[in-house]
Amino acid sequence: MRTALEKVADDYSKRPLDFNSENDLQARLYEETRDQLRSKDELETHQTSGFTIEADDSQPAYARKYHQDLESSLNQAPLTRVRTELSVWHPLGQMLNSDERPFDKDDKTEILDLAVLRDPFDRPVHLFNGRHRIEIEMVEEAVELKYPRSLPCMPSNKQGSITGLSDDELRQAVNFERVGIAADIDELESLGEEYSITPYLFISSQYDIFRRGRYTEERHQLLADAAIEKLKNLCSTTSVLYSYPGGHEWLVDHH
Repeated sequence: MRTALEKVADDYSKRPLDFNSENDLQARLYEETRDQLRSKDELETHQTSGFTIEADDSQPAYARKYHQDLESSLNQAPLTRVRTELSVWHPLGQMLNSDERPFDKDDKTEILDLAVLRDPFDRPVHLFNGRHRIEIEMVEEAVELKYPRSLPCMPSNKQGSITGLSDDELRQAVNFERVGIAADIDELESLGEEYSITPYLFISSQYDIFRRGRYTEERHQLLADAAIEKLKNLCSTTSVLYSYPGGHEWLVDHH
């Protein structure tokens, strides 16, 4: 995953106009990750005796045939490991603390932007309301993507001078909640700490929100540097890759 992330980050830094949205980053990372795993003959995951299909609700009669068809499909080819918008199932009902993810806490599910599954695959796949979910223990690596146009979490000039603020006060002035970065970090940290998943946050910005490409006026640079320090303080297990026109770098690197 790390090599694939760096390849997409490099592509973005050289051709940012090829990427119109977060979906473009996701699609490119999906293909690059698959290509790299395929080149090492590691794209497929092999099902062991613990792998089954389980229905988590009372299925109507017409749905039973589809359940049988899904079971039959397992005999045709092994599963591949790279997934986007992956619905994962928490067997203990312990939900990750994220206000941004579109999941139902009563349903014990969560959606990851991109994930690589473990090999071998030795847990059930759960069917519910016409879709299948994979147990979170079967996730090896997880990525959340962010493509902010700007960084409104930074205080504007209208909010007064930052001259004389201490480093701690500058970090406190940076509000990652407004762009969803805080929610993603909270989610990824839980994955790393509770489930031993390798978590990554990939941020791309056309306007170089962290001011790494060129230094700008002092106010913006001070706030950007404080934002990076805040990222480092928040990320105990999550590595953060940042890409902007002209360059890319690991802002937080745990590997």
